[in-house]
Amino acid sequence: MIALLRKHPADPGLPRALQWLCASRGIESHWLWRWKFKLADTQVAFNPDKFGWSWAPGTASWVIPTAFAVIALRLGRQQGLTGPEAEKRMRIGSEMLVDRACPGGGWNAGNARVFGVALEPHIDATAIALLALQERERNEVMITQSLDQLVARTSDCLGASSLAWALLALHAWRRHRHYPRELARRGEELERLMRTPERMADNATLAVCALALDALANDRNPFGVKQ
Repeated sequence: MIALLRKHPADPGLPRALQWLCASRGIESHWLWRWKFKLADTQVAFNPDKFGWSWAPGTASWVIPTAFAVIALRLGRQQGLTGPEAEKRMRIGSEMLVDRACPGGGWNAGNARVFGVALEPHIDATAIALLALQERERNEVMITQSLDQLVARTSDCLGASSLAWALLALHAWRRHRHYPRELARRGEELERLMRTPERMADNATLAVCALALDALANDRNPFGVKQ
C-alpha cells in the first residue's frame, strides 16, 4: 500500500485496502482480551486500550506492523482516500507506539517490559517506529531518547538492512540536534557494506539500502507525509 500510494495513488484497489487496514486490529482491542491483560495477565507492561496492528489476523499488536500501518493511513489521508475511522486508528496506533517504547527510548519487537524486566530496543523496530511518529513534537523526551538510542546502536552496526532503516529514520529527523554528522558517517558505512555481496542477503535488504542512499543523496523522505 505504501508503494502504491507513493507511485500509483489512483490505483482502484487502494480504497478497499485502506478500509481493510482500518478494520484490522490486534486481539487486545477486544474487550475480553483487554480484561485479561488488565486483570489476569500482568506479566507484560502495556495498556491494552492502546492497540495497533498484528503480523497476522487474530494475533496481538506488534511495533513494526503498527508503524507501517500508521504510515500507510497517513499517506492515504494525504491522497484524500480515508475518513474518520482512519483518523481514529492512526491516533490509537500512534499512542500504542508511545506506550510500548522502552524505558530509555527506542522499541523492542512488541513490549517494553516482560516479567518485570525492561527489554532492550532493536534497531529496526526503533527506526520504523520513529518513521511512523514524524508528526510528534521534536522536543519530546521519548523521541529524543529514541533517536539517541538509534545513534548509539548503529555506531558499529554490520547489518546492512538495520543500518539502512536507521539512516531513513535519522534522515527524517535530520534537523534534530547533531544528526546530520551522524548521517554522513553511517551513509559511508552503508555504501561500504553494500560492496560486500554477502551483506546483501535478499532483495528486501537491497531495496531498503537503495531507499536509504537515495534519501541521503537527493534529500527525499520516502515515508514522509506533507503537512
